[in-house]
Amino acid sequence: DYLSDIVFGEHNDLYPEIPASYAEALGDDGLTIFNNGLQARWDTLPPLRQGASFDEKWPYLQLQRMMEDIAKLSDDSQAIIRLREKTATSLHDYQELAGRCLEMGDYVAVESWLEKCRHASEQDYRQNTARIQVSLCVARELWTEALEQQWSLYKKSHDFRDYLTLLELSAKARDNKNWREKVIHFLQKDAKPVTRWAGPVTDTLLEIYLYHEAYEDGYKLVAKENARHALLLELAWNISNQPDRAFPLFQRVIESLLSRTNNNAYGEAIQLMQDMANKLQSRQQQQCHTELLALLREKYRAKRNFIKWLNEAFE
Repeated sequence: DYLSDIVFGEHNDLYPEIPASYAEALGDDGLTIFNNGLQARWDTLPPLRQGASFDEKWPYLQLQRMMEDIAKLSDDSQAIIRLREKTATSLHDYQELAGRCLEMGDYVAVESWLEKCRHASEQDYRQNTARIQVSLCVARELWTEALEQQWSLYKKSHDFRDYLTLLELSAKARDNKNWREKVIHFLQKDAKPVTRWAGPVTDTLLEIYLYHEAYEDGYKLVAKENARHALLLELAWNISNQPDRAFPLFQRVIESLLSRTNNNAYGEAIQLMQDMANKLQSRQQQQCHTELLALLREKYRAKRNFIKWLNEAFE
């Protein structure tokens, strides 16, 4: 009663977290009594309505947090699902419940929550719904269906992780298509930036080329298109035995850093030059490094801090 008075009073934020911080003092019997009181309050609340204001949500959120804390102590996943069912009003809520039910192996419940996902009005996180649907097919070992749905998902996401899943599922489904070529053809011919999260197609293609060690294809791609710094560097390091090709890629990254005109970027550029000097030891590589140093000193002589630190690093 004492703890209940605190937690539902005006000064609950002055105390340690209730009931979690008092679990040892309460013991199992005390926690049960406290939880029964919370459950009685919870049972009086109707399911949370769509579009509820924060003031309307607060009694639910306050009770739900405490009851979930108690459920976690006994690893009662079903209790957590039951609690969240009462407050689920958004696409994110439905997806979260579908994922939890999938972990519990309750596939019928997963289907029910996925159906709610499909009818939700929000547009964000739609791809998460598709991933849960694929995971459900995987759990049921419906490999061909999972592969088909993963392909539909990839055509929207262009996500490298989804590409790797596509390859895994094609093996599980014993599908003989050349999925690498199929994906590359799609990206080159048909891919469109369908979401604001999708990166440039060049980056997406380059990730695939790097994964398959198709460095020649990667080099041809970036010879015409720009790409993310990390990917350009990965390609440059992998073809560093061809200094005439690798060093222009290093240079592109370094000059892009210098264009930011701030000391942190200068430091990154110099650190990259030092890494190159330490790792690239052949005569041709050293010659290319010397030439790049000379070019940077001449071209960026007006950037005093950069030149000062560059000279200190390479006296």
